[in-house]
Amino acid sequence: MKRAKDFPDEMAQERNIKGMRPARIMAPIFVANSPKHIIMSRDMLRGGVIGLMLENMAWLRAFPKTPLLYDADVIYKPEKRKEDSKRVIEYGEEWQTIPWVIFRGYGDCEDLGAWRAAELRQRFGIHALPYIKVRRMPNGYWRAHVVVQLPGGKLEDPSAKLGMYDYANR
Repeated sequence: MKRAKDFPDEMAQERNIKGMRPARIMAPIFVANSPKHIIMSRDMLRGGVIGLMLENMAWLRAFPKTPLLYDADVIYKPEKRKEDSKRVIEYGEEWQTIPWVIFRGYGDCEDLGAWRAAELRQRFGIHALPYIKVRRMPNGYWRAHVVVQLPGGKLEDPSAKLGMYDYANR
């Protein structure tokens, strides 16, 4: 699998950035099972993913030799969660920009969706946007999934193209 060291020297050097720290967004996502909270949560998630897309567009402007998402040899992989017999005891979302996805070799739906929307906009002039799909799971919990909405409303799912369903069947 390719990593940042396999790409142009300028990208490999980005692993050594000093003084940069990860940003964390703290937001009350899906705090209640009411339509009002679900709509609010979807809109908050969308704002964050659009911000991630804009960060990726800045990266692509600075590093135009970055490979396209589907050529970068990265896969879909969700964040790890720890569970005991009764509940999830540790869970978090890491919203990774393009260099982090390349460096790690994987990303989940918001990472891949933001990358794909950024490259469609930045490289091809296609007005794509991240789109949040929300559904209620059989256990009563809500799940959000990030895909890309193309002009005309068609949806593209980078996570599915990069192995989400294969990963779920492992």
